[in-house]
Amino acid sequence: MSQKLRLLHLESLAEAKIEYWMRDKEEVQLVDMVLRIRGKLDGESREEVPDVVAERLQAHVDTILSTLPEDLRAVLDKKQKKKHPSSSSQQQQGDEKAPTSPAPMEQEEAAAAASAKGAE
Repeated sequence: MSQKLRLLHLESLAEAKIEYWMRDKEEVQLVDMVLRIRGKLDGESREEVPDVVAERLQAHVDTILSTLPEDLRAVLDKKQKKKHPSSSSQQQQGDEKAPTSPAPMEQEEAAAAASAKGAE
């Protein structure tokens, strides 16, 4: 019963006009929606989600990502690649503009770690 409800929820989300929902949302809410959709698509019951629903949900994720700043997209892409390493290697091969330096978040984390180490 709960599985059927989850599937109905995903179907209604896939049918939603995501552009209208996004209009008055903060960046953090958009990121949260990307992570939630990805979580549902990566869930254990993924094989029960019809392909058309999964494709529409992925299109929603892509639409949301296209509105986010580049550095945030890079972090979210990296997070997705860690979950799916086989698909990321195929994606990187087709990507001619692969980043050569760490993302800004990683640079900040490395700088914070270095300053904390120096303070000891």
